[in-house]
Amino acid sequence: MVCSATAGTLNFLKTSPTGTNVFKLGSVASATVTRDITVPDNGLLFDNGIYIQYTRSTFGTITAFHA
Repeated sequence: MVCSATAGTLNFLKTSPTGTNVFKLGSVASATVTRDITVPDNGLLFDNGIYIQYTRSTFGTITAFHA
């Protein structure tokens, strides 16, 4: 994740925008900051799909993998 000049929140929800929030990640207000996030060995379970919710202007770039 590359942050932008505005802090924001990245929400990983089950299935849809109204699904259960499984993981929440915040960014800092700095366009020069990057964050590498490591998920625990057992990972996060999205048994019926995943929905990632965020405000576009609060992130420069995001790479997320779902398998």
